[in-house]
Amino acid sequence: MFSRIQYVILISLLISTSPNLSQAQDIYVKSAQIGLDTGGDVDQIIVEIDELISEISAQPNVDRRLVFDLARRKADLLIAEGRDAEAADVVAELASFAAQFRDELQESVPLLHLEAANLYGRINNFRASRAQLLAMLEEQRDGGQSAQVLAATLEDIAKITDQMNSPEQAKRYREAAKVALSPDAAPTRGEGQGFREVEVFYATDRARSGKDNPDEFYGWGRGELELGLATVTIPDTHVKGLVETPSVWRLEFGPSPAKHVVLQSVVPIKSDAFYEAMQQRLETRRNKELFVFIHGYNVQFDQAAKRAAQVAYDMNYGGLPVLYSWPSAGSTIGYISDTAVVRLSGRRLSEFLEDLVAQSGAETIHILAHSMGNRALTDALELIASRRGLTETSDRERIERA
Repeated sequence: MFSRIQYVILISLLISTSPNLSQAQDIYVKSAQIGLDTGGDVDQIIVEIDELISEISAQPNVDRRLVFDLARRKADLLIAEGRDAEAADVVAELASFAAQFRDELQESVPLLHLEAANLYGRINNFRASRAQLLAMLEEQRDGGQSAQVLAATLEDIAKITDQMNSPEQAKRYREAAKVALSPDAAPTRGEGQGFREVEVFYATDRARSGKDNPDEFYGWGRGELELGLATVTIPDTHVKGLVETPSVWRLEFGPSPAKHVVLQSVVPIKSDAFYEAMQQRLETRRNKELFVFIHGYNVQFDQAAKRAAQVAYDMNYGGLPVLYSWPSAGSTIGYISDTAVVRLSGRRLSEFLEDLVAQSGAETIHILAHSMGNRALTDALELIASRRGLTETSDRERIERA
């Protein structure tokens, strides 16, 4: 092992032989010299670390690896001093930083969340501890971890929730853990199969076609409002912005989840079960929010579900995607008929949006309406405003944001 002084000399020699790094020389030498003149005063060392992190962050080309390492050293010092509250905040920030610059830092984000959760647990800050475990769960899901790993994390979340005196919530987490381990449970987002699964909650006033094939489950006729859950697979080779489909030019005569975006299943759900499932999913998401996608002209149900899943996947969306599908004919020559049909869906869309606000458990609801879908949305917002007796612009804006 090098002594601290030898380490400073070694860094200086390396930098002196690398002209491209000469501007960084002072910063790297300062990082190695931290604590040399403090007499072991931890508070003074932390001040030096914070000052150097601020100096590095102000540079045109920020050395994020050095920022991470310095913050990690700060956390370790605080842990060694038994200052768990301060250490927990630093480690939680490290987890967020590592997630933001995942490819560059190559740090284990789930383990950082777990460390922060344990530190918060030591000081009985159970709410913050649970938030870190929920963030870890989201990372594990996105990383395609096994059902056993997810179930173990859900059990840990349940234990923390018990300590928060929330037995009903704890019960839901334990039930979710059992579901994850159920033999009938679907593979975790396509774990080990070349694709990931994305769940899309949906509402539609299309009539069922009578066919079992998910791509053809709903047709273009008008029916009653129906709720449900669709599962869409996204291939690991997916290119952002695309909805990959089979091509005869590539000798692909059918969809493959490992190559294409595929609507795997469409399951209608009764209203109470629909909102209960939505609330349970939101409990495990890093953002308690939804985005509602309303498609445009010339779009079939399966196409809309795939697009909603693709948008959520490409954004690495932390909430839940929701689709509202009105009965477009899905034909380039159906513009006139779609124009008439879309205006009839405004009332049902308005009722669905109000139910989402009241029953979903979401703290924020975003709405993404494409093309002709805006006609249904504007009618829905007018109806909501009328029912609530809103006349002022500010009140209308609040409904639109809802």
